[in-house]
Amino acid sequence: MIPIYPYYSHETKCKQVPITFPPQHQDQQPGLEYIMNPIPISDNPAYKGSEKLSGKVAIITGGDSGIGRAVAIGFAKEGADVAIVYLYEREDAVATKQMVEQYGGRCLLIEGDLRHPDFSMEIVRKTLECYGKINVLVLNQGVQFPQKSIMDNAGAPLLVDYSLTKRAVVSFTRSLSLQLVERGIRVNAVAPGPIWTPLIVSSYSAEYVKTFGLETPMKRAGQPFELAPTYIYLASDDSSFVTGQVLHVNGGIMTET
Repeated sequence: MIPIYPYYSHETKCKQVPITFPPQHQDQQPGLEYIMNPIPISDNPAYKGSEKLSGKVAIITGGDSGIGRAVAIGFAKEGADVAIVYLYEREDAVATKQMVEQYGGRCLLIEGDLRHPDFSMEIVRKTLECYGKINVLVLNQGVQFPQKSIMDNAGAPLLVDYSLTKRAVVSFTRSLSLQLVERGIRVNAVAPGPIWTPLIVSSYSAEYVKTFGLETPMKRAGQPFELAPTYIYLASDDSSFVTGQVLHVNGGIMTET
């Protein structure tokens, strides 16, 4: 059996509504994983690696927690070394480093702000100095700002601006894949549904968090470890004929991308 948290509790609102998580909120994005309740599940103990990424080096932005942590663990299980880029979440990053090393991988921690272009160059330089090469880049960092009114940000409920950036990522992925395909570089994207990560508790109210994930057909939020195999697939030779694509891991939500 895969490790999945059961519903936390229930409350009655004309009908019984499952409580998926205890109400909680963090005031600073992208949030801290080690103070969440419950802690997101980043590792599936039943997943056994088969050296799909043996000898490869990956940079994972936002790799300290959430989906990034799960990807780092999955990559380590498959034989990769990783460089984890994080903003300020030092305690989470150190914990992820320990998990990666537990599975035999090497882990370089790089702290800084990706809003500054010079820092991006520093990441590449430090990774090359440490490992001598870069094979995979996972751009996972991000923030989101819920908006209740169209006057706050043009568009629809809660995550209008965030949703627009995700649409832009789809176009960016497809365009960049066409530019780089002749160089043998594949570019793909993963579109997660509601996933239990620090970004959730730092973006939404405690009241919203109580029923987070119920909007999916599966009636639950996903856990970070459930996305790791998708990233492994895209980073490995298993996807050698795949580029410019967006893979959805979202609990059954239908999409058009």
